[in-house]
Amino acid sequence: MLATILSRSLAGQLRRQILANIEHLVTPKPRGPLNILVRAMRCAELFDSPRAVVVCYLALMQTIQFSVTAIDCPEPLELAKFYSQLCGLEVEPLGDFLPEDVTWIELVNSGHPTIGFQKVAYVVPPTWPEGPQPQRLHLDFLVDDLDEGEAFALELGATKAEFQPGTTFRVFLDPIGHPFCLVKRVEE
Repeated sequence: MLATILSRSLAGQLRRQILANIEHLVTPKPRGPLNILVRAMRCAELFDSPRAVVVCYLALMQTIQFSVTAIDCPEPLELAKFYSQLCGLEVEPLGDFLPEDVTWIELVNSGHPTIGFQKVAYVVPPTWPEGPQPQRLHLDFLVDDLDEGEAFALELGATKAEFQPGTTFRVFLDPIGHPFCLVKRVEE
């Protein structure tokens, strides 16, 4: 509603002045209404039309946002602990659930995309890099040093894949056989 009022009553110059003055109010929550309004006003600048604020605001409100990559596994809590140690994110609290009753659990990543673990009775690990059970997905993790990252992953229970197709990354299998890569961080 606020976007509608602003779009009807403000010309381009005034809209730019308001944007400059409210930008400091933007909160850390990227999906908050004020953040979306500021993004809509920036978007509208491209079209130089008061109606563009409303169109951009509505489009931003409907944006599909990536949230979780889920891994099927027989023991969600155990695999969550492995990835928690690998990437330094905490496993979400169990609440009232007993460990044996967990069928879904996620790593806590403070509102950012994360990894979830879903219990399934039967998991067939992929035969990587090719074979009868193809890989459907893999995760990449950035590291500063490939040798140190490799030693750490192996210590946690990962297995280094026999086939290594590159020199700037290394392929591993998690404790139940899902492939993941440690990728050398590139300085920008």
